[in-house]
Amino acid sequence: MEKERLALNQGQLDRLKDYWDVFDSPSGQRVLDDMEKTYCSLPYTTGDSHDTARKVGNMEVIMDIKRMMEFKKMPIEIEEEQEEPNKF
Repeated sequence: MEKERLALNQGQLDRLKDYWDVFDSPSGQRVLDDMEKTYCSLPYTTGDSHDTARKVGNMEVIMDIKRMMEFKKMPIEIEEEQEEPNKF
């Protein structure tokens, strides 16, 4: 079964490559692991919806980085430039 292809324009691919360069090294992986330990704990704070929202936002950043790293495993197809080059 063929893997799903990721269709990107050149700007999106360049952005992904920047993430890969930073986080796909031993030191980058250690930083990402540390960020995950620091910012991906239980997000709920009893009686403080603002702190809960902050923690959820922190988690979303880490999950977004991890998602971008997973794209490296997918075949990539370059498309013509689109209006929103940073959308995935």
